[in-house]
Amino acid sequence: SLNLNIESSIFEDNESSNGAEYFGGGIYSDFVGLKSSKLNNVEFTKNYAYAGGALYTTNNNEETMFNVYDKENVIFNNNTSESHGNNYATGPYMINLMSEVNQVSITSGELYPLKFNIVDEYNQLIYDYYKYYSSIYISVENYDYNNEEDSYYNNNDDIHENKMTGNICIFSKDFNLKFSLDNKMNINFNVDNVNVTIKDCKDDYIKMYDKNNFYHCESPLCNDECPLKEKRAICIKKGSEFTNNKYSNECKCLDGWNGNNCNEKEFAKYDKTILYSNGYIAYINHFYYK
Repeated sequence: SLNLNIESSIFEDNESSNGAEYFGGGIYSDFVGLKSSKLNNVEFTKNYAYAGGALYTTNNNEETMFNVYDKENVIFNNNTSESHGNNYATGPYMINLMSEVNQVSITSGELYPLKFNIVDEYNQLIYDYYKYYSSIYISVENYDYNNEEDSYYNNNDDIHENKMTGNICIFSKDFNLKFSLDNKMNINFNVDNVNVTIKDCKDDYIKMYDKNNFYHCESPLCNDECPLKEKRAICIKKGSEFTNNKYSNECKCLDGWNGNNCNEKEFAKYDKTILYSNGYIAYINHFYYK
């Protein structure tokens, strides 16, 4: 192992463009055997790199972090980078599931986006403009999945509950997603699994089945003249339980509208009744639609 101390030094106008693979304009460190590193009375000025304008360390050894927060001994002035860390940076350290939840409840057929970002060990967001980290692939596995040749997981012969083919996944039962990486980089996940509960369709939705008996929930369709976008009507399911026919479902006008296509306004009629009692006058207001 090696203990490294850098004292009374100035790193100025340095640019990393080849030898250190675009990282660490002033200092680049990827030595696994480096036990500790300390900067004492060191200044970094106008250095440039793709990542870590002044200094960069890899994630091969967590003990190699420099004392970059020691403002009495380390000074940074006008250093720049393109990806992350104008002054200091490390390689990718944490992949964050942006929702930060591991319990999700959705209805069948509903989309649930999995959005991730990636940060370094200083919690700096990485913008990989040059696709240097494009070799990082996230594998998503359903760890309740029964790996049979027909790629189905089911409790009986009639209803298939999970189907996974390549990158296309269809689920009709609760499932658990497990995240992992396809490479050997020292990167962690803030949330490494998500448990998903599949809810049944709401009463006002229609349960639709495909040819493999996977179902999803659809909102009722109505004819093109139904003013749903104008918010003058709602569509109510009618007819067969597993059929979504826009000519069978009912286009129902909302309060305040009537007519064949809900294009006639209903106006409230006002009436006032006067009551006399013991010398006092009381007013009763009546509003009703005509």
